[in-house]
Amino acid sequence: MCSEHPEVDRILDGARALRAEGEYQRASGECAKALEIAPDHERALVMSAEMTAAMGNHDEAISICDKVLELNPESASAYAMRGDARASKGDDLGTIQDCTRALELDPNEASAYFNRGGHDVQ
Repeated sequence: MCSEHPEVDRILDGARALRAEGEYQRASGECAKALEIAPDHERALVMSAEMTAAMGNHDEAISICDKVLELNPESASAYAMRGDARASKGDDLGTIQDCTRALELDPNEASAYFNRGGHDVQ
């Protein structure tokens, strides 16, 4: 993977490994380290949002995704992550909107399919 921040990529690799082990708090700490180096790093921000949501703070995860979308309004992963956080809060309409947008931007965004399909607006 080519990046302007190879150190950030290395840190995020470690965070992904921690995430896979269910070590969300530690993975979040690694994301924080990455963001100290590159505060606007999209993948670090989205992973930070994911870890924040995994620890139950869905409002903060949504805020992090909002920041990513201010930086890059075409970020399918940020829309998908925000949709996931909204799903956890029971926001069906927000989930559908975010996941639909994620899929428009990247039809391969698997989590958006999962979250989009599980919600209906009455």
